This record gives sequence, C-alpha cells and structure tokens, in this order.
Amino acid sequence: MSALQIVMPPVRRSLRGDFNSHVAGIPCRIDIGYCEPFTPGRFTGTPENCYPSEGGSIEFFVLDRNGRAAPWLERKLTPNDTARIEAEINAHLGDKGDY
Repeated sequence: MSALQIVMPPVRRSLRGDFNSHVAGIPCRIDIGYCEPFTPGRFTGTPENCYPSEGGSIEFFVLDRNGRAAPWLERKLTPNDTARIEAEINAHLGDKGDY
C-alpha cells in the first residue's frame, strides 16, 4: 500500500511583485500580471501638440495568503474591490517607479 501524496498547486511568482490586500473582508495577496500606466491626453494648444489619452490597463490575480491562485475568492470581487485594488496597484508600482 502506497502512502497518500498531496500535491499542492504551484505558488505564483510575479515579476512585478505582489502585495497584501483583502476581498470581501478575506485577507489575500494580489499578484500584478500586467499594468500599463494611464497617460492623459492633451487637447489645448496647436494641433501638432494635441494627442489623445493612452493606456490605463491593469491585470491582476487574486491569491490566497500562501501565494496560490484563489479563483473562489476572485469570484467574490465587487466593482468597488476591483477599483480599490487597481488604486493599490498604482500606489504599489508608483512607489517603485516600475511600470
């Protein structure tokens, strides 16, 4: 009889880093997948110096406190949670100057 072997899912490691947060009051970690900073447009002055706004795209993953993917917790995200987490990501990356 062989011993029971438990296989845990791999821990995610982000190149951009991750940080502590919460979803629906449950502590978790947020892994930053992709982040393109928002560049505001300019609509005054001569036509040569006017340009539209660009960017503003963020992708993140919700992890449990051990760093494993938590799709059950990701399903609990509300629009308010998403907006708060996106602001936390901007603050996290803004501190590092690493977009």
